[in-house]
Amino acid sequence: MRKTPHVTLRPSWCVGPLWIRWSEGIAEPHDADEAAAVLGLDDDLRAAITAWDERFQATFDPTYPPDSAFPTSEDEAAWLTEGRRLALRLRAALPHLSVDHETIGGRAVPLDEDTPL
Repeated sequence: MRKTPHVTLRPSWCVGPLWIRWSEGIAEPHDADEAAAVLGLDDDLRAAITAWDERFQATFDPTYPPDSAFPTSEDEAAWLTEGRRLALRLRAALPHLSVDHETIGGRAVPLDEDTPL
């Protein structure tokens, strides 16, 4: 029997943004389609997570990865805000699971709606 998973919305280059850890196992990345099949995400949330991840993946510079970045700080701020909103939607959609959010570099993002980014 599978244990209740822990889900982290976390961007990472070249892999899906939903990291699922079963019990005490190691978290593994999944794209939104894979996670939707396992966790039962609705199509709207799946599509929103896919679009959010695609915006992140589009910033990747394969010729010199350290140069990977959003075009402007405003673009990055909007993307960060959207990630937090998506994590809150995930938490609401999966109330029986543990859901959190990390941003680039593994920094934890508070999911209390009153806490500023």
